[in-house]
Amino acid sequence: MLRQYRVFVPLILVVIISAYMAFLLRPSDKRRIIKNLNQVCTILSKVENENPALVALKMFDFARFCADQVNIAIAEAPFNGNYSNEMLISDASRYRAMCETLTLTILDYELELEGDDRAYVQGTLKVKLRALGEVYEEMIPLQIHLRKFERTWKITRVEDVKVFKQ
Repeated sequence: MLRQYRVFVPLILVVIISAYMAFLLRPSDKRRIIKNLNQVCTILSKVENENPALVALKMFDFARFCADQVNIAIAEAPFNGNYSNEMLISDASRYRAMCETLTLTILDYELELEGDDRAYVQGTLKVKLRALGEVYEEMIPLQIHLRKFERTWKITRVEDVKVFKQ
């Protein structure tokens, strides 16, 4: 009888300690949101001579980070308005194809959670691209609206932030 306790007590302690550590180390909503936005930047970035099969997989992976309808309101961008997931994939693929290389990075972000299902990220998007032998680099202040759908944070709106107002 005492032998059984010697086996079960340490086993139960290991299970309890593991469950407690898993609870403490689970990522917070803020960490999940920032991780997702960094993954979106990685997916949309492009390296030279990228494998077309990899591009297709990346684009379908991009869709899981966006809501069914995403509103884009960037004043000087060639695309504005409401976009479905399919339209976003199509346009992102087309614009990526125009670049030889493309690097997107989010800098200096501030994240604000509003309730349990809404979040806003304000930061600067650093865009560096090479097309037609020319290199362009730009910093775009953005605000990204996210909403939680079935325990997953998805982008619902992207808008530029006016730094200087007239």
